[in-house]
Amino acid sequence: MAICLTAMIATVSGCGGSSPSTRTTLADVMPNVDGADPRLVAITEQASELLPGGRPAFRARLESLKGLPIVVNKWASWCPPCAAEAPALQATAKKYGNRVAFLGVNVSDSNAKAKQFMRRFPMAYPSYSDPNVQISKEFPPPGRPPVTNIYDSQGRLVHSAIGQIRSAAELGELIERYAGPLKAGPTN
Repeated sequence: MAICLTAMIATVSGCGGSSPSTRTTLADVMPNVDGADPRLVAITEQASELLPGGRPAFRARLESLKGLPIVVNKWASWCPPCAAEAPALQATAKKYGNRVAFLGVNVSDSNAKAKQFMRRFPMAYPSYSDPNVQISKEFPPPGRPPVTNIYDSQGRLVHSAIGQIRSAAELGELIERYAGPLKAGPTN
């Protein structure tokens, strides 16, 4: 009985987050971008940064990424499904980040809370701060996070996943299905 209870406690405590010795670091989630498109290298150089500039900066970034598939995740620190899907986004960005551009949009949040979330769940890509929901008005569909949009290499929105991404495999399948043929990239 004591062994079962100990195992159950260990399992439950593991669901809530990482212990300090197993905490995911930024290095753990970074893709190998050696030889990748310079725009993807630039994205990884801004890993886990919260970028200002609102809608104009976000639009300019999307425009600058034409020619690449793009995954944009709308998230907030106060959103439990956003925390639950973070490991899937981390793993997928690590696997595909040398061929696919990843960006985040942090919506209806304070910069302090968003940065705290990014320390807990490091991202191999930057997020644009959207405290007043200006980017999100253009970020179909409107509403609460999480939402993950996939754009093809022409910059066309081709799929919106509304709600929590359940696994890296799920997001990988969506990218493969909707983003079009992916060029081979450096191996991780």
